[in-house]
Amino acid sequence: MAKEGLSTEAIRHYYRGRVFEATGEIDIAIEEYKKAIELGADYADIHNSLGRVLAKKGFFEEARIEFEKALRLNPRYLEAQRNLNELLTKLSLKKEYKETISATTVATAPLQPSVAVPLQSEKEEVEEKLYYEKLYKQKIIKSVLLYVGISIVIIPLIILCYKNFVKPQKVPIQKVYTTKLDTISSINKFGNKIVLSSWLTQEIVFYKINKETLSILSSYKVDKENIVPTSVCLDKETLYVLDAWNKKVYKYLIINSKLTLIKVLDISDTEPLAVVIYKNYILIFDNKYSQIVVYNKELNKIVETVPYFLKDIIYVSSYKNNLWMLDSDYVLYHLKGYKEIKQSLKLSFVIGKQISSFFVDNKFIWFAQEGSPYLYCYSKSIIE
Repeated sequence: MAKEGLSTEAIRHYYRGRVFEATGEIDIAIEEYKKAIELGADYADIHNSLGRVLAKKGFFEEARIEFEKALRLNPRYLEAQRNLNELLTKLSLKKEYKETISATTVATAPLQPSVAVPLQSEKEEVEEKLYYEKLYKQKIIKSVLLYVGISIVIIPLIILCYKNFVKPQKVPIQKVYTTKLDTISSINKFGNKIVLSSWLTQEIVFYKINKETLSILSSYKVDKENIVPTSVCLDKETLYVLDAWNKKVYKYLIINSKLTLIKVLDISDTEPLAVVIYKNYILIFDNKYSQIVVYNKELNKIVETVPYFLKDIIYVSSYKNNLWMLDSDYVLYHLKGYKEIKQSLKLSFVIGKQISSFFVDNKFIWFAQEGSPYLYCYSKSIIE
């Protein structure tokens, strides 16, 4: 992520690049990512993102260079490694294709004069044509009869299996809430409050959840401290804020609707993904060493470190001591504690969406999309 003193402008260019990539404006996204790097954001995430959009435009060699830069900066960056592997496969196939085309288009010697061969009589041609037409019709009839027979046997079995073994999926209840934020970098919930953060405005906003709308309870700007809130979690009156760019965790007490800073934890030797609360612990997910670093709530002691047991994790959520992780293939994992998988489910309804933040509570799945002020809420019945 970011170096100490990295300019806010570099951060803005990076996230603007993400927004333009999400909206399909790839040329602008390329320029934004390049500008972020020029301004000092020389990090694995940005090189991987630049490589991704370059590959979309067909600039495969340039994309390869960016993926390799990302891996030099973070050798354990699984997404960059996967992107590089896919790109190398494409380049290999492209080279093979060109070689095949070249081989088939090699100039050949001039054709020698051919010996005249007597043509078939018209009668023979007509008879041959009729024979092949008859043969074709016979094959068609046999195929139709075969498929009809298979259908008569298979369709009743499918209906029987569906009625007895397949539980019809409930249609999820979807709600869409409008927020004041142009982009939402994290979502957290405590009771009937929902906490959102925005990297763009460097702001943390508390909302009350009403039946159809959200109403603002309080809003806190953290731009003066140059904090980029990429992940937040709330524990009663204590707020933990992860700044993944400057690699710090901030602990605040909320007193009389004001934030009072009581602790700053430097995690500069990590590539932090998220901060969450689990029981009496604060968990920091570190992509650099593929591990979960477990702290006490005072943030003054590491309790243990746990190696990642899942790959390509992009979002982590915690609510009432239930941990959820979402990977890049949109598989949602419900964890048993923070060391084992309890359940895994495919979230088909988010496939293809450019998700900027994700959260799961006891009833709903919440998410936001890049460059959008909307907060989407689905009933968890879709995965139960």
